[in-house]
Amino acid sequence: MHAIVTLGGFNKKYNFLEKKYFHVNSIAGQWKKLVIDIVKNGNYENENLKRKAFSIANQLYKEDKRFFFETAKNDLNNNIHAIKYIGRYLSRAPIAEYKIIDFSDNKVTFYYESLADDKERVELTLDTETFLSKLIIHIPPKHFKMIKRFGIYSRNVKLEVKNAMKRMKKYVSKYLKITFYQLEIWETFKLNPFYCFNCNIKMKVKKISYFNLRTGSICWKEYR
Repeated sequence: MHAIVTLGGFNKKYNFLEKKYFHVNSIAGQWKKLVIDIVKNGNYENENLKRKAFSIANQLYKEDKRFFFETAKNDLNNNIHAIKYIGRYLSRAPIAEYKIIDFSDNKVTFYYESLADDKERVELTLDTETFLSKLIIHIPPKHFKMIKRFGIYSRNVKLEVKNAMKRMKKYVSKYLKITFYQLEIWETFKLNPFYCFNCNIKMKVKKISYFNLRTGSICWKEYR
């Protein structure tokens, strides 16, 4: 599961409060508890399965394992990056063919990038039946809803929140309009010149240079 979270939220007066920092370890701990509670309190067919699930849940509580990882190192500051991020996981196969290294003697050798170890490459060799069982888990059922929205992303939000978001949208549209220069650079190089190429955060304009046709020289304009 991948989650896109807003950097802030609305207070009781429907004013948006920006949040510039998330304590990832704290969120990971809360997420771990929720997942283990689901395993522990599942609706199992018989008492034997229920006891096994209870035992596994208790063991996971004690182990120092994370079920939540921060994969996007930068903020998603525009619609294009958000759509690309979401789109990568909607039509992909459970495993890319190039990651399957070998298939022989009823065994499959493949590799994956471990999120727990900063995407370190890990190679595994499994028998065909085990490999297929792990593969099938990642195939969603027919008509399964791949994207779900909650909070201010949901369609069913309060009218006051909708109005507050409309005001924010007008403000953003007014001050963050895409210029012809930005559009041309994006279409040519797939880069937004107004955003930092390393951290993908919008930069503030301090000074620009341009060629003055009238004087035939390069001029500078500073912004305060």
